Amino acid sequence: MDLVVVGLPGSGKTAIGRRIAARHGARFIDLDATVEEAAGLTIAQLFEGEGEAGFRSRERAAVAALGRPDPAPELRRVIATGGGTIVDPANRWALYRGRRAVWLNGPPEVLAQRLRNSPHPRPLLQGRDPLGAIRELAAGRERFYAPALRLNGLSQVGAVLDRIDAFLRGAAPVGTTLLAADTRLGRIRIGESFATAALVQVLAAWDWQERPAGVVTLPSRTRPRLIASLGERIAEIGRLPLLGSLGYTGPGPRGSGQFNSPQRLQAVWRELQLPGPLAEAVASLGGPVLVIDDRVDSGWTMTVAARLLRQSGAARVLPLVLAATTG
Repeated sequence: MDLVVVGLPGSGKTAIGRRIAARHGARFIDLDATVEEAAGLTIAQLFEGEGEAGFRSRERAAVAALGRPDPAPELRRVIATGGGTIVDPANRWALYRGRRAVWLNGPPEVLAQRLRNSPHPRPLLQGRDPLGAIRELAAGRERFYAPALRLNGLSQVGAVLDRIDAFLRGAAPVGTTLLAADTRLGRIRIGESFATAALVQVLAAWDWQERPAGVVTLPSRTRPRLIASLGERIAEIGRLPLLGSLGYTGPGPRGSGQFNSPQRLQAVWRELQLPGPLAEAVASLGGPVLVIDDRVDSGWTMTVAARLLRQSGAARVLPLVLAATTG
């Protein structure tokens, strides 16, 4: 597991990051220090010689060099970002996706005072009133920090570390939020896999007589990538095997509006098939199969799919559908 620490300059990202890494025996990575080491120059020198654009390019390369998130269940890496790292959309995607993230927040007045006393100059604050500059940065960056767990960075260090520990022990967030903000229209969130999060809530509320033993997807003409992704994520979250997908021998049936019910059934019966490897997986499963589809209109596709799965040995078939248009 990786932990990403975000926040404004002076919020304590490096100090807290080092402490939580030491507590867990994890590796600590300071992205600013990584950029400086690779360039052989301080950040102030990079800003002076290459401008902010040159520094951000190096910063983006340092984020990319982190590679994929560590899959271990225990904390392996703690990554302290620069204050502006997370503003870059590519960095947000790389850092938030598959990683836990905390946001150390604090009043601009306190952060400005810390920066006045800091031996490390911040190029974006040079020649400016620290308080005014921090307030401006806070207003511009809050929506990019907001996907992370918000913590009071001015609390006692031990209390902050304990909150982070509790967060790490909890269930991994479902989906990736890249931006969150309060607007005149309400709270908005932009990210990935929100549909998965909603489906997980539905599944958690089901009154299970018997838990699914595997996941199967139905072929979607309009949303194949969505259904494939949902199958993968639900299987991963539920720790279930993803058995595979049914398929069509031809182009597959169109929407129910183009056929009456017998014609629809005939088309599905003729073309929907259970591939051999999937049939073998179902036969050896020994439990119910969760079947995921994007839409039900006539209901015949799910009915025929359930019949094929039952014939192959599925104990039960549990349908999960994103939308129903049946009258």
